[in-house]
Amino acid sequence: MLEHIIETHFSSLLKNKGFKLVAEQHSASFGDALMDFESPEFRLRFVSDRLQIIVEIGPNTSSNEWFSLRFVRSLVLDRDLLPLEDYNELALFLEQHYSTLATMFNRQNISETTSRLEKFIDEWQRKERPSWFKS
Repeated sequence: MLEHIIETHFSSLLKNKGFKLVAEQHSASFGDALMDFESPEFRLRFVSDRLQIIVEIGPNTSSNEWFSLRFVRSLVLDRDLLPLEDYNELALFLEQHYSTLATMFNRQNISETTSRLEKFIDEWQRKERPSWFKS
């Protein structure tokens, strides 16, 4: 299932931007899988977890920092979160905002990007899941 989603929605971007598959894991349980791709600018991770596909983005550093592409898109475009399964819109966002993402996730800007995303995610959680923060 994961390979089908990548092939259907993201393969032209991965090929055109020079992404290489750098890690891959598959599990027999629930069809869970993980595929990491790296370009000269940033990394993309595709995760299949209990029949749900998640797309994440991270810097090209040795760190293990990953951010949901849905949250990154919301921050960049100042829009609501997409449904998890809107892969067409995520692929379109990657193509149309590739240079912005490359700047956000480069070595010089990753600390600021991380801070902005952590703040954005925290604010979203407090707004959308207030019961999580009740004493």
